Order: sequence, then C-alpha cells, then structure tokens
Amino acid sequence: MRSALTSLHQRKRSRGAAILLALVIMVTVAGLAAAAVSRHWSQQRTDALLRANLQHKALANAVLQWAHAILLEDRRQGVTDDLTEIWALPLPPTSVSEFLGTADTTSSGHDALVSGKIEDLDGKWNIWDLFLEEDDKGAHAMNLAVLDRIGIGVGLPPGRLPATIQQARTLVAGQGFYPLNPESCWQWLGLTQEERHLIQPYLTCLPARAVLNLNTASPQLLSWILTPDLSSRIVAERQRKPFDDTTDIGTRVNVGSGQSLFTWMPYISWTFRSSWFAVHVNITMGGVDWPMVQTLQRLETHIIPLAGGVQ
Repeated sequence: MRSALTSLHQRKRSRGAAILLALVIMVTVAGLAAAAVSRHWSQQRTDALLRANLQHKALANAVLQWAHAILLEDRRQGVTDDLTEIWALPLPPTSVSEFLGTADTTSSGHDALVSGKIEDLDGKWNIWDLFLEEDDKGAHAMNLAVLDRIGIGVGLPPGRLPATIQQARTLVAGQGFYPLNPESCWQWLGLTQEERHLIQPYLTCLPARAVLNLNTASPQLLSWILTPDLSSRIVAERQRKPFDDTTDIGTRVNVGSGQSLFTWMPYISWTFRSSWFAVHVNITMGGVDWPMVQTLQRLETHIIPLAGGVQ
C-alpha cells in the first residue's frame, strides 16, 4: 500500500514538473516570438523612416536645383536684382507630381507637397564685418550704431546687440572662426531663440564684406539705417522703377545739402546686384513637414552652396 502511494506521489510530481516545464517553454517561446515581432516592426519603422528621409532629400535637392536654375537665368538676363524678378516669387505648396511634371506619388499613395522661396541675403545687414579687426574705427562705430538701432527697432534693450558682438569677438579671437553659414554666427552671439527670431529678418552673417542691396532691403531695415523720410523716398522710387546703379539713385533721390547717399553715409557699401541667397525648402510628406535652408553664393556662371550651409 505504501509503495502504491509513493508511486502515485511520484507520478503527480512528474506531471507537475512536466506542466511547469511546458509553461516555461510556452513563456519562453512567447517571449521569443514577441521579441521577433518587435524586431520586425522596429525594422519596418526604420526602413519606412529611411525611405521617407531619402524621399525628402531627393525632393529637397529637386527644389534646390529649381533655385539654382532660376538664379543663374536671372544673372544671364540682367545685372541688377530687385523684388519684382522671378526669383523673388515664392514657390507655393505644389504637389510633387506637378512640380516634377510626372504622375508619380509617394509610397503612401498621397502626393507629397513641396514649397520654397529664395531670400536675398544681400538685402539684410551683414554683421560679419563686426567680427573682423577694427581696421577702420569710423566704419566699426557706424556698424555698431546701426546694429543697435536694429535691435531697438525689433524690441531688444538698447546696447544688447553691440554687447553680444563685443563678447563674441573676444570668444572667437585667435580661434580662426569663419562663418560657414549664417547659423554659425548666431551660435557665437548667445542670443535666445526669441531674440534670434526677432532679428533674423533683418540680419545675416556671410563670409564677405558687407554690402546692402537698395532694391531688396526691407523698408523697415532702411528706416533704421538711414532715416524714415529718406527710406520712404527710396522705397517709393524703387517701386516706380528699380534702381540701376549709383548714378541712377543719386539722380532720383535727393539726400539734401547737395550730398549723395554715398557721401552722406560713406561707410556703407551699397549695391544693386546680389550674390548671396538663402533657399528655404519645405517638404510635406504624410502630414509631416521637413524644412531646410541652404545658403548659396551666386557667381557669374555658377552657384556655390556654402559648406555646411544647410540649416
């Protein structure tokens, strides 16, 4: 009898162990299966993001080529630049198939949208001269004064922008700093995002001596650099007919006291022909926006994208 009970207990323990082992195996298999499914979906997401990124880059490059073609054709057709030219017209949100002239759509089955605009950076105040050695004290003082008026004009405290420039000059001294793109300068200035948002419509930082295009500079910027009255007359004249050269503006806009704009403010290099541009691109795919900015230098026969110029 005792032997039979012992045998029964052993069989029960064996069955219990077998059930426990089966449960362990089931849990293990389920865990492995879950991990495999997770890896599968993770890989799918990674592949989808990679495809989307490649599509975005291809479309962005297409918009950049569009900008290159427009800017080069504009240079061939004339020697001056103004806001009535085709490069100044933005590219509104346009389906990829329409932009490329095809019937292709994205893998989601819905056509992506591309939009863009070309911005004349020579129509902004270039602060790069303020990073250089003060080889001309008068020009440096004038640059700082203009910078301060711009800062005050956008709502910054008096002296805020000149102080940031002086601090940045100290930081970059001896480091061989060179602005690969406008963004690299802003990083040295230590401005808040809100401050940068306020000043960037009017300021830029380009690796060249500062010039300002009188045909494309905003009325507000001109009023801070010159006077409100003089800037209003310049804007009114250029709307009637863009300026061709220094003689043209000297004839059409009287500064007063027999002076020209160029003798009245001799430290500013005025121009009517732009060489620096920013191409703003936005790709909308699957409800997600992919913005990009590329800085370009336009020469006589070709376009040079600035190294690191994508912002």
